[in-house]
This record gives sequence, C-alpha cells and structure tokens, in this order.
Amino acid sequence: MTHRERFEAVFRKRKPDKPPWDPRIDHWFRMNRKWGTIPKRYEGLTLQGLHKELDAGIRIYLGPYVRYREGSGIEEKTWQEGELIITETKTPKGTLRSARRLTEDSSYIVEFPIKDISDFEIMEYVLRNQEYGFNEEVIKEVEREYGDTLGSIFFCYGHTPVQRLILDYMGFEEAHYALYDHPKETERFLKAIEETDDPFFELAERVPIEQINFGDHIHDWLISPSIFKKWHLPYYQRRNEQLHKAGKFTHCHVDGDAKLLLPLFKDSGFDALEALTPLPQGPWTVRELKDVLGDEIILMDGIPATAFLPFTPVEELRRTVSEILELFWPSGNLVLGISDELPPGGDIERVRMISEMIEKEV
Repeated sequence: MTHRERFEAVFRKRKPDKPPWDPRIDHWFRMNRKWGTIPKRYEGLTLQGLHKELDAGIRIYLGPYVRYREGSGIEEKTWQEGELIITETKTPKGTLRSARRLTEDSSYIVEFPIKDISDFEIMEYVLRNQEYGFNEEVIKEVEREYGDTLGSIFFCYGHTPVQRLILDYMGFEEAHYALYDHPKETERFLKAIEETDDPFFELAERVPIEQINFGDHIHDWLISPSIFKKWHLPYYQRRNEQLHKAGKFTHCHVDGDAKLLLPLFKDSGFDALEALTPLPQGPWTVRELKDVLGDEIILMDGIPATAFLPFTPVEELRRTVSEILELFWPSGNLVLGISDELPPGGDIERVRMISEMIEKEV
C-alpha cells in the first residue's frame, strides 16, 4: 500500500466507498446551544448524537501539554482585567507581557509579548526551557465518546517560525520591520524557534496518532512568495520528511487567501491541504483548486462557509458540492468539509442535505 493509499484509508474507515464528510459543526453546536437556538428536531442531542443524526464524521484536534523545566526560574501568571486576559512571564532574562481581548466565543491578541528585538533573548529562553508531553489516555476517551462518528484524530502543531513571529509574537508590522531592519538578529531568533521545535516533532513521531496537522493560517497579505520560499518551504520539507519516515500523514491548515502561495505548496511535502476556500468566500474557483492540487495533494474541505448562510441560495451550494465531487472524488483525493467550519448562523439542514447528496451522487 502506498503512502497516499494509507492516508486515504485512515479517512475512509467510516465509509470506505464514499468520500469522507467531516463538516466541523462543533462551533455551531456550542454557540447555538449557548443561545438556546438549536432547532427543535436536534434539541437534547450531544455533539456525537448530532453528527450521527446528520450522518457526518467529526475531526478531533489534539495537541501536547507544555511545561517549563524544573529549575528554569520561569514564572507565569495570568489574570483578567475586564475584557482582557493578561499573561506575564518572568524569566532570569527578563519579563514578557501579553494580553488577549475576550469575545463572545473566543479571544484575540491586543498586546504581543515581543515588543522589539531586545525581547528575542527572553522568548528564546522561554522556548529552550519548554518540555512537551502527551497523555495517550485522551485518545481512548475520544474514541469512546464519538464512536462510529469519529472521522479522524489530528495531532496539532501550531505556527511555523515566521508565522509565529507574525501571528503570536510581534504582530504583522513589527515582525516585518524586524525581518528587514534587523535581519541578522531576527534570523538568529527564527533559527532558535526551529531548534526548539525539535522536541515537539520528536514527540509527534512517537504519539499513536497517524495524522499531523500544521495550523499555519497562510495568507498572501501576511507573507510574500519570497518569504515563503526562504522560510516556510524548507521548513515544511524538513518536517514532512521527518514525519513521513515515522509513518505519519501530514496536512497544513491554510485557511486564508493564498492564491499566490498555493502553487508553492506542491513542493512542500504535505499529503493534504486543509481549509482551502473557493469563491465567493475565497480566491479560487473549484477548477483552479483542482488545477493546482492535481492528483498529488488531497483536498480537505472545499465548501465555502458562506454557502451555509441564509443569503446563499441552496442551489448554489448544491452546484459547488457537485463540482467538488466531480473533480476530486474520481481520483480519490478528497476529504469533504466546510472551509473552515459551519458558521454559528449557518443552516444545519444544509449539512444533512450534503450527506444525502453524497449517498445519491457517489
């Protein structure tokens, strides 16, 4: 069995003769239950029960736990001030402070921990004193909870070094100023991030989970093709080679307007790309996605989230799904889903409709 055939077998274990259909409706379920707006026919169901009712699979994203090495001298405190969640990390090298603003269902960064390149040394100390672990009992708990609705379990990696600099550590403007105004110091720090990622990937090789997901969130407005070629591509290639040798299947959560960058992924080594979004929400037609991915890279998802909102005609959704099935399923490189997930205001009956379409059209 080839590497790709093994990958497909993982996803098709629920229905071997049908394309996997994992729509990611957990956020919809959580928010509508909170608001008391679950449709009457689904009231009282668990998330597992809802997936079973809709004849859909569920993806579970798991990650490692992180702790600081004993004797490192790192002290981390988190507290809330109004709508802000503030984190302060004290180290022998200095202190980092960050803040997130709470929303109704999540949070976003309003103060990044690295203010300028003088903070690189502090963050590097933090990274070099992190230890990764994983509780394998969680896998058994997930399997018991979701049973035959379980589509896949992913072991998740966060952002690659440059993405982390932009999205987690400095923000877009400061990260790019650092890259261009202080290239020597910034590149040294990025290399330190790469080195301190090694323990994570060594753990990923060992965990009894077959699929490794890179949650990178790639967007043309964040990074240029030249940055992608210099930093992202070699890193993807290195880690994918490492993980493939360990028998793992890999995919990247793109989830952004990456029309300029998508062709470069052909050399990345990923088996699949997750959360690619066609028009009108994303920048591609379905045909353009097929032309770029070919038969080599598996498409995960592909249905725009906007297609589930009331303002989108149902027939438009039907046409999109039919086109995806027609172009991707004959070669088998498809895991059908919503890019990125069902919106809280989305119509859950459209999920049922797609389940029925798969049964009839495939």
